Amino acid sequence: MGQKITEKKKCYWRKKSAPTRGAHETSGVFGGIWLRAALIRAVRTVAQTAIATIGTSAVLSDVDWKIVASASVLSGILSILTAFAGLPEVDQATTYEEEGE
Repeated sequence: MGQKITEKKKCYWRKKSAPTRGAHETSGVFGGIWLRAALIRAVRTVAQTAIATIGTSAVLSDVDWKIVASASVLSGILSILTAFAGLPEVDQATTYEEEGE
């Protein structure tokens, strides 16, 4: 019939012949899937860093916005650089595609 794919509390079936990604998306280092996954991770990291940095102030008027911006941008850059080591989302998508063939 098809193969069962399980992802974080999601369970669904798809036929083996169904494409796992569009024709424009590739699994290479700078492919669409990798780039999308890396940018999503970077945006989340920037937001988490901003929230944590703002949370260190007792009062909103005491927030040093230059430090918040600097730490957030740096965390985003580090997240993108770390993505070169590999992203589990991309590895998982590649594995599913190889199993389907």
